[in-house]
Amino acid sequence: MPELPEVESVVRTLRPIVKGATIVAAMNSVPKMVTPKGRAFTDALIGKTFLSVERIGKFILFFLSDNVVLISHLRMEGKYIELTDSNAKLTRFARFVFTFEDGRRLVYDDMRKFGTFHLATKENYRQLKALKSLGQEPMDVKDVTTIHQPLTRSNRVIKSLLLDQTILLGLGNIYADEVLYACRIHPLTKGKYLTFDQTNQIVKESARILLAAIDAGGTRIRSYQSGAAIDGHFTLNILAYGKDGQPCSRCHHRLDKITVGGRGTHYCPRCQHHPELPLVIGVTGEIATGKSTLLSTAKELGIPSIIADEMVHHLYTQASVIKKIKLLFPELAKEKSLNRRQLLDLMVSDSRRYQALIKWLFPLVKEAILTQLKRVKKPVAIIEVPLLFQSGLDAYCDVIIGVEMPMKKQRNVLSKRQPETAEKLWILNERNRYRDYLGFVDHRLQNDQTLPAWQQKINKILTPYLKLLKR
Repeated sequence: MPELPEVESVVRTLRPIVKGATIVAAMNSVPKMVTPKGRAFTDALIGKTFLSVERIGKFILFFLSDNVVLISHLRMEGKYIELTDSNAKLTRFARFVFTFEDGRRLVYDDMRKFGTFHLATKENYRQLKALKSLGQEPMDVKDVTTIHQPLTRSNRVIKSLLLDQTILLGLGNIYADEVLYACRIHPLTKGKYLTFDQTNQIVKESARILLAAIDAGGTRIRSYQSGAAIDGHFTLNILAYGKDGQPCSRCHHRLDKITVGGRGTHYCPRCQHHPELPLVIGVTGEIATGKSTLLSTAKELGIPSIIADEMVHHLYTQASVIKKIKLLFPELAKEKSLNRRQLLDLMVSDSRRYQALIKWLFPLVKEAILTQLKRVKKPVAIIEVPLLFQSGLDAYCDVIIGVEMPMKKQRNVLSKRQPETAEKLWILNERNRYRDYLGFVDHRLQNDQTLPAWQQKINKILTPYLKLLKR
């Protein structure tokens, strides 16, 4: 979808094309796109000469002779294409065609037919409902208070507020993500909690990013391109949008994607801390590496801990979950409760159904852990999740600790701890993709010595966070 920089690039390209051109014919193949309807629209354009092309937000304004103003919005995929050859065939998705006195044609091309055209006069065009309610563009803001006040009066989240063109004009989905990333503000932060300094930064970064994007000709994303010779190159400067799963350019934490108000939203969980959560330490690693000792030590130090396996075991007692698992594993249907030993056997023997199970369980576990984290009263907490990255729970973590142990020692520990199921658990352990994500682990702790030495390592790594508990 074209955003403000793309529309500005279109405007700058159209100016030399249309200035001074007189319309001798106008063809509209999609009547619903124009206002007023019918012949009244095209007839009003015949004989008019283009005087200038301007932009308000994402609206393109063509000022014509006789005080006529044609207002165009590109919507999802609209674009303008100049045809200099009078014999050239129209584009496949040509919806509107202006024919000029010199034989040139300007084609409005729109695959989805979402674009709009309105006719108005120079005296009343600003009264058009869509234009009347528009806010200020970041580059035009002189007094940040005029932006801060409406933001802080709202209970809506900042991502949605930035997309609301009645407050700050010009930010679409791409640039809103980029602005919040630059400001280190989480997209779910409510407007009423923004400080004046944060609002000031939002305005400044919005102006900087939009101007940089305009200079680059906008952004070419997926199916949208502005038209002939006006594709943007700001894509090369994008740091957050569409980068989920990649390392943050500042801190190397894995960028995440969530949905806010129906729009895909990209951010860094560490740089843009979740406003409702404490500082979260994520603990991950393979089975039988020493994570339990780390958690018990943390508990002794007063750090609240949330364990994913406990959440899973709780889910396994719920009727709706049991029903779903039995649909996936009909072999378990004979008994009322869930035979976990048999479930383990089935998960080990059938990796396809195992993957289907955990894929279904991940969102439930993620939501349960988020609920628990929001209830934590202390400024720091730990979550222990063996499949931290595969589940996407790293998105709640500010710091990630990976616990490791030499394989021989690890197998011995597992055999002593759970001799009857050790081999089967080891097979599941081999499906843990922890080592695929080592680039996102902040601290790799090797449990390769005695228990006292291991506890000493744990204490050392957790000590800096104890200061938070004293605040």
